[in-house]
Amino acid sequence: MREITGKSASECGFDEPRYKASVETKDNKGYTILIGNDSPDNFGVYLKFADSDKIYLISDEVLDGLIIDAESILSSA
Repeated sequence: MREITGKSASECGFDEPRYKASVETKDNKGYTILIGNDSPDNFGVYLKFADSDKIYLISDEVLDGLIIDAESILSSA
């Protein structure tokens, strides 16, 4: 993962993010993670926290680990 500078949130696809996930930690801190577009060079996908202007590039493998579909959650319950 690395921070991206020189690109706007809009350029990275955060006007209409592909994924949006809200999580809460054990100590009741809440975070919203946004997943934007693939990078133009196909080195990964853009990620940012909703309450931050910082944009990061993460690998597809990291993204795959973050994405959990509802069916998987229900089947493991």
